[in-house]
Amino acid sequence: MKKYVYAKAVIFLMGMLMFVLLSIQVKAADNATGPVDIPSITKYVSQDGWSWDPATKTLTLAGVNMDGYQKYSYTENEENKSKPYSKIYNMFELPRGTTVVVKEGTENVIRSRLAGSCFHVSSTNPNNSTDGITFTGGGTLNLYRSEICIYGECDITFKDVNVNFIDADISIMSDLNPITDRITGKKTYKNTTITMDHANIKVERCTGGFYTYGGYVSSGQLQDDNILATSSICIKDSKVNMNVKLDTGNERNHHCMLIRNGYLNVENSTLNLQSYHEAVVVWRQYHLSEAAESLIRLKECTLQSGLKTASANLTINNSNVRAETLIQDGGSTSFSFNGKGMSFGHTFTNAVKQAVITAFPVYTVSFDSLGGSAVQDKFIVRGRTLGELPVPTKKGYEFVGWSTKKGSSTPDVSKDMVIAGDVKCYAIWKLSISKPNASNSDTSVLEEQVKKTITSTNTDKKDVGGSKFGGLMLKATGKKKAVKLDWKKVSGAKEYVIYGSLCGSKMKELIKVGGNKKTHTFKKLKSGKYYKYMVVAYKIVDGKKMPISISKSVHAVTTGKKYGNPTSISGVKKSISIKVKRKKQLKPTLKSKKKVKTHIAKFRYESSNSKIATVSKKGVITGKSKGNCTIYIYTQNGLYKKVKVKVKK
Repeated sequence: MKKYVYAKAVIFLMGMLMFVLLSIQVKAADNATGPVDIPSITKYVSQDGWSWDPATKTLTLAGVNMDGYQKYSYTENEENKSKPYSKIYNMFELPRGTTVVVKEGTENVIRSRLAGSCFHVSSTNPNNSTDGITFTGGGTLNLYRSEICIYGECDITFKDVNVNFIDADISIMSDLNPITDRITGKKTYKNTTITMDHANIKVERCTGGFYTYGGYVSSGQLQDDNILATSSICIKDSKVNMNVKLDTGNERNHHCMLIRNGYLNVENSTLNLQSYHEAVVVWRQYHLSEAAESLIRLKECTLQSGLKTASANLTINNSNVRAETLIQDGGSTSFSFNGKGMSFGHTFTNAVKQAVITAFPVYTVSFDSLGGSAVQDKFIVRGRTLGELPVPTKKGYEFVGWSTKKGSSTPDVSKDMVIAGDVKCYAIWKLSISKPNASNSDTSVLEEQVKKTITSTNTDKKDVGGSKFGGLMLKATGKKKAVKLDWKKVSGAKEYVIYGSLCGSKMKELIKVGGNKKTHTFKKLKSGKYYKYMVVAYKIVDGKKMPISISKSVHAVTTGKKYGNPTSISGVKKSISIKVKRKKQLKPTLKSKKKVKTHIAKFRYESSNSKIATVSKKGVITGKSKGNCTIYIYTQNGLYKKVKVKVKK
């Protein structure tokens, strides 16, 4: 009895152990990416120019030269050695989500020579068709003599790569099978696309081009709850040359592109198409209640002169089928399906076999951020507008806009600019005077930026970026051999730094005064000379200086000779009203006892709130939104008038 119990226990434990091991094996199989399966090229190893990384699902090609088997059928049957049968071998069996990196500068050759594919994309999970296969890397891939060079029930993408299809049956095929819901049993399809993005594709002496087979209802009974997936071709910023020939004895139609239940989208690309049958055929099945859509879509490119796209429609058993092809301009076309219900066989009348699609000229708009963050170039089709402009960043500065002139302080580039050639844009910056906070403790850098900007700007002709009149309201009064500066005290200022020099010379840092000061006089100057000055107010943050206000530059002449300073402003009202989007011109008059030599401008203008109203360099006020603000009119020596502006709707 004891032996019997003991034997049962041993059997039970062995069974449990086998169950655990089997569970671990199944779990590992479920989670494993799986190696690349290359049954037909077992004689090749990774040292021959390819490598596979299962963790990232990346196949790298770096100069491969591979040949597949020569024959279609052979004897390989363990039970009956004499019974021959056909077995399909694919050169590369790859899982969905694979990236094929064709290494830049390399030439890669793959010859299948089988009733198989050079690249065959498969998955152990039929519900996972969202990930496809991507060819990229900048190199060249040559695919020869295959039944289907690249096949997959998924997206197939070519990006920044050169691919040549030579002497093949079909170049590329995406053939969708329905996905069956395990609970409801309902069959659905997922959209897929063959995409060419910045790619160079050639099809030479092939008997088939690019074929996509989306979902369709074979009986034609398209019910309201049927949602069929599209399987389309999208060509963007690419060059495609195709030559599709006749395969004698093969009844299949020989097209450059055949799209079932999808669209052909061509954007900014050049295509040269030549085929034995219709160059392009696109058709789609849809509900009777749905509006028909254009199936061949050309954007930023044009079909060759004398050709056009044409459509025809059929109603088949409670569903519509719309088809489009290319025909001679001025003609019409029709098509029909062969066989009962829905079938792959079709005939088109008047469809052309050769066509050229040419991209419009594309120009480069480049951006120099002048020390700011990097900005990518834009490629714009001739005659199109620039569109949304990039906004770079630069520490200690605020971005003003873009100019086609380097060093300009006035933006002349807008999103509405029409592009007629290559354009170079330069960033315009002004100093950012922001309030200190916990995350902005590196104030010493900003202090050096302020000093560098002031001392490098020609303040005889323009103002320093980020400077404002309404903050310090700096004024200069010229005396015989002195200039007195007066400014408005800035709340929180602990120190003022004064910059200045003779007009015509570079600004220099002259003196630092305490935060309780609001005037300073420079003596022992030369009489009859123009001097210029600026004042910067600083807060002290953690022992470092944070600029909180930068004045406009003021220019004053010392008295005693033929030139004088402005003495008064007249001709402006104290307050005005204006409506939103309306304009009003200010016309101030300047008075002085002697002739004034103008620096920067006779009058300068500034709005206290540009969201309410703006003012141009010529004194034109524009209402922006309802509210009140102040417009400052000031002369080169800081003499000013204030105009209160009320903006109404």
